[in-house]
Amino acid sequence: MKTKKIIHILMTDYSVDSRVHNETTSLQKEDYEVNVFCLKSQKFNDNEYREAVYIQRFGLGKAKLLKFLSAYLFMFFKSFRQDVDLVHAHDVTALPIAYLIAKIKRVPFIYDSHELWSQSHHANSSKLLLSFVAFMERFFAKRARHIITVSQSIQNYMKDYFKKQEVSLIRNIPSYTHEGEYDIFREKYAVLDDETIFLYQGLMSESRGVGLIVDTAISLLKKEPHAKFFFLGEGDALFSLKEKVREKNLEKHIFFLGQVAQSDLLKYTKSADIGIHAIHNSCLNHDYCLPNKLFEYIHSDLVVVMTGLTELSAFIHKYEIGLTFEDKNASSLEEKLLLLLKDKNLYHAYKDNVQKLSRQITWENEAFLLLKVYKNILEIK
Repeated sequence: MKTKKIIHILMTDYSVDSRVHNETTSLQKEDYEVNVFCLKSQKFNDNEYREAVYIQRFGLGKAKLLKFLSAYLFMFFKSFRQDVDLVHAHDVTALPIAYLIAKIKRVPFIYDSHELWSQSHHANSSKLLLSFVAFMERFFAKRARHIITVSQSIQNYMKDYFKKQEVSLIRNIPSYTHEGEYDIFREKYAVLDDETIFLYQGLMSESRGVGLIVDTAISLLKKEPHAKFFFLGEGDALFSLKEKVREKNLEKHIFFLGQVAQSDLLKYTKSADIGIHAIHNSCLNHDYCLPNKLFEYIHSDLVVVMTGLTELSAFIHKYEIGLTFEDKNASSLEEKLLLLLKDKNLYHAYKDNVQKLSRQITWENEAFLLLKVYKNILEIK
């Protein structure tokens, strides 16, 4: 059988994107020839290989519009000179060039929507621009051979929004898990065995509720000093949060470790006891989200405490792996954390369920669904 040649397009520099990595490496292992088109960056070479997946970066200048338009142009001419069997567009910004390449090469394309873009919070964009992008998304997405997305609620919404039944759910389950036990926080930061370690990892942003977690930690530590809070990640809220902790003289209880390499991330995650996510319900996209960190926590055997949003609540309560709290309510979050600290039987029941679930929900199962979509489109027996 002739090797199928696939182009994946994403309009970032592909610094870290676990979804793109998981999908492209899984396809490559099944003997697809995979090429990733993305944006140029000073941090990376224009051309590189990652696990036999060839990555090419395009674009001129620093201004976003110029870089995008020039990248579209270079991607088009690059694809024009090579064989292509299918184009895979990651998010709305990749749709125009993916559609054009697919049209010219007379091949199908897939729209991989990492979020519900049309119902996201876009505070710094004009209404005219948002209306144009929304129109563009609907125009191109309706012409995709297939759409894949990240949660059941987003899948259902898109079927109605695009009037299209060919929408599949492929969740962001990590493939970069680690075998064995790790205790990095206790070993490096003198955390005692009887102290509970709470963890947040991800973007240090107010929209992700990191400030709420810090405020909760400060309040909780007055009642329950045998606890430690660790934060992994970078973002615009990091400096002010560090200052708040320093002013409260809590640097020995609340730690900010910055960004950890993707290859080592889950070693740190596995060193915690309870994973927290406090994302705000600022838009339907957030309400319907099923974020990477939920599955990173699960595959690190952490009990979870997360905002009571639609998808998160349904998932957490279905599998009984933790607790949810009221959005933007530090008292509600503190109450749930204290409950897990005091009720050890409840904590261990959730822990057992997490360990069972981590063996059931794997990237291998999600990859099977992706490969099924590809085989159906390309009519591979």
